[in-house]
Amino acid sequence: IESILPMASTVSRAVEVRVSLRNADRRLRPGMTGEVSLSGPEVRDALLIPSEAVIRSGSRTLVIAVETSGRFTPTEVTAGLTTADQTQILTGLVEGQKIVASGQFLIDSEATLSGVVARLSAAPQSGYTSKGKVTQLSADGVTIAHEPVPGLGWPAMTMKFAWGSGGKQAVAVGDPVAFSFKQGSAGYVIETITREGAGQ
Repeated sequence: IESILPMASTVSRAVEVRVSLRNADRRLRPGMTGEVSLSGPEVRDALLIPSEAVIRSGSRTLVIAVETSGRFTPTEVTAGLTTADQTQILTGLVEGQKIVASGQFLIDSEATLSGVVARLSAAPQSGYTSKGKVTQLSADGVTIAHEPVPGLGWPAMTMKFAWGSGGKQAVAVGDPVAFSFKQGSAGYVIETITREGAGQ
């Protein structure tokens, strides 16, 4: 590659790349199109994580690591090659370390990212409460479209919670529920869940 032009097309959003090609037999002519395959050095051993787990701001690249205590820790990393769904991590993580698979919903600006870092770095609370509607049930958890959770800075969203030791109750898909949950070693865990209006 000779150069990558600094401007992108306003129509196609494509970026032009200039390359030098041998043309001894003069088969290549101005105005022709063709396909060019670009390759780099082969990467044999690499630590790969889902690209959605990588949080990029103007000055930092972070992932949210999960400690054995269940606490979430923002961790600065150095990213390498990126494909459509995987990103190579050069420094900051070790093989086998648990991370949050997708942290993009947490941020929409550098200021928001700073707030997320402060909240996640603080000591975890004992638990949180919210209300919502059950959208899916399984043996290992429940998916709830829930209201905002101010204690975590979460907006209203739909997410899956694992069943805790006392959390699994008689609820069905479509039920409005009130529930409490806490941070566990593998994510957020239901402590109690009650169908709204039950017993009334």
